[in-house]
Order: sequence, then structure tokens, then C-alpha cells
Amino acid sequence: MMREPIFREYCLLCAKQYPPDAFRTRCDACGGALDVDYDLARVRIRDNREAPIARYHELLPVQDASNLVHVGAGNTPCVHARELGRKLGMSALYLKDETKNPTGTVKDRPAEVVLSYLKERDVWHITSSATGNSSTAFARATILSPPFEHSIFIGERWLSRLTFEAHERVHVWVLEGRETTTLEAIACSRKWERDNGVPAEGGFFNIGRREGLKLAFLEAVDQVRRPFDWYMQGVSTGMGAYAAFKGALQYQALGLVDRIPKMALVQEATCAPQVQAWREGCDGIRPHHILERPDGIADALLKGNHTETYPYIYRMMTRTGGQFVSVSEEEIRSAQRDLKEAEGISACFSASTTIAALKKLRATEQIGASECVLVMLTGSDRDPRRHVRNYTRLVRTAAGWRRADTPVEQEAV
Repeated sequence: MMREPIFREYCLLCAKQYPPDAFRTRCDACGGALDVDYDLARVRIRDNREAPIARYHELLPVQDASNLVHVGAGNTPCVHARELGRKLGMSALYLKDETKNPTGTVKDRPAEVVLSYLKERDVWHITSSATGNSSTAFARATILSPPFEHSIFIGERWLSRLTFEAHERVHVWVLEGRETTTLEAIACSRKWERDNGVPAEGGFFNIGRREGLKLAFLEAVDQVRRPFDWYMQGVSTGMGAYAAFKGALQYQALGLVDRIPKMALVQEATCAPQVQAWREGCDGIRPHHILERPDGIADALLKGNHTETYPYIYRMMTRTGGQFVSVSEEEIRSAQRDLKEAEGISACFSASTTIAALKKLRATEQIGASECVLVMLTGSDRDPRRHVRNYTRLVRTAAGWRRADTPVEQEAV
């Protein structure tokens, strides 16, 4: 018999509570995001240096430790960036180098927690649709964790970012056309999910994903053993930053840190809906903030509509006194070179947005020389030659998307 749960699930908007017995991504009363509240008096951080998911088990929404899925994520370095700090006039700059995860991205962490969360709820097949980092991490974790299955819907532009070997339990659907957006891939996957009875992974609204992402922050605090004044991350929805905020609140309640860091969330200037909304003082995304065809070099951040998620980020940013920052392509490329030359870390453009923003905030003295800053380097570049070769191609028709190898008159996917 399992022990009494040390956590409860509830809606962030209406506070409706749910038993931890099923896979839910939304509140059935109001559609809000669900969250987890832990009995912190019963929580302890375990001395497990091999598997971070086990080290932080009691701060995760998995009751039985036998359900934890560990496939090598975590234990990445938190580098005291002395040379880059010297150039920027900073004494306490730290870089959480998530490029050292198995697939080169922070998303390996939530992949483990999501599969653990689903295993405990007897869910074995999910879908996802994004820009490649999450899908690759989920694919690898699925391959290493039978009998899980994973179905991926992705636009052709991002196919080269799916860097894993083909596998019978991972199904890839590619929507043709370089102009195809992540929102179109999401819409296509939703129809397929309804038709086939397979749940969506949920993205920002997946409790397991957000709880998994906070582990990078908790690990950094434990490595540095001091609180951070600032937390910086390049963001699409802002899920990783929201997760770090949640982790900071928990560590503060446990007496392990004495402050919540100010958040600096970064987007590329060509795709910065949240930056624009924040600067205009909006607590929600307005129609003129939405980009139908987002573009830029920070591929992992190119989502043009944050209507559903921005209100949660707005409340977090208001509470922490943080800042949204936009950076140009030239600034991103320059920052990527600076990072490589100063610290020897090869980060992708999306991760390098944080260094570009740091330079801007230091130049205007919004970040002080003695403040302790944690920069989350979320991932590395992918080798496009390694992208998955076996997939189902979907072509656009007036009725929707259909398989390229089926007759035109056949029902669309």
C-alpha cells in the first residue's frame, strides 16, 4: 500500500483540488493550469548524487519512488564564469550548463519527470508538438523506457532538430513547408489525438514538465550554495523560468535560500510577443502581439502566440520585480562568440540570447557588479545530419493535412 501523498494538485486559477490519481493538464472547471503543493514539513533532499530525479523525489509529483524514470539527465556543471564575468565587470556570474545533458538540452529533465508522472498514472502513449528540443528529449527517454510510446508532430523547418535514431515506439509526423508554424503542428496533433484517443503531453500545462524543469535551478543552488539575485533564461512560453520561480519559493520555505531571484526573460526581437506585452503594461496577450509567422535564429523560442500562458508569467514577473528583454540577431551571434571564447561553452542561439541580454542589462547597470546571477544555458546546437530519417510526411490540403502517401480524397489527419 502506498503511503499518503505529500502533495496535492490544484488549479492555479480557481483553486479546485484534484486527487493525484490521473493525468490532467487543465482544470475541468475553469480550464486553468494545474499545480502541485507539497507538504514541505515532510520533504528532505536526498543524498543521491547519481540521479537528481531521486535526489529531489519528495519535491516531485510522483508518490512511489519505484515509478521514477532516470535515463541520465542532470548533474550538469554550474560554472563560475570568471573570465566572462571579468569582461562584464561581475564577480558572481554563474552559468548552468545544460548543454551537458544527454540530448544537449535542459528538456531531458522534464522528460524523466513526465514519464515518471505518467507511469504512476498508467498512461503509456502521449503526443507532443514543438520545435525539437522537447520532442528529442521525450523520444530518447521513451526509447529507453518501454513500453512508452511517443507521437511527434512537427513543422518541416524543425525536422533537423529531431536528433535521435528511429524507433518503433516513436512516431514522427512532419508537416511539409518551411513556413509551417508550431501552432499548425499543434492543431494537427490535437485532431489526431481526438481521433486516436491519445492524450497530449500538454507543454506548459503539464505538471510533470514544469516540476522537472525546476530541477536545474535547485541543482544550481545546491552546487553554488548561495542564493541568486537574478535568474536569466531565453524563453518561448517562459515555462522554465516559471519552474525556477516555483523551485525558489520551495527552497525559501525550506530555509535553504533567503530570497527569490529577479527574473530576466529573453526573446529574440523578431519574435517577442511577451516582451511587447510587458512593455505595454498588459496582463494578457492582445491581438496585435500575436505573430502568425514567427521568424528568427533562436529556433527553440519561435512561438508567436502566448495567449494562454502569458498571464501566469505576468503574475510571476510582477511578484519578482523582473524584466523582459529583447535582443537582436547580431547581439545573439556576438554573445555566442563571447561565451565560447571566454568559457569554452558552445550554446545554441536560443541559449545565447541570455548572454546577449546580460550584456545589455550590465551596460545600463540594471544588474549590479556584485549581484549573484544565474544564467540558464538551456541547450547546444544540434547536428542536422543526425536528424531522424523515418517519418510520415503530411501535406496541406483544403480539408486539412493528409498523409503524402494517401489519395487526395482520403480523410485528412
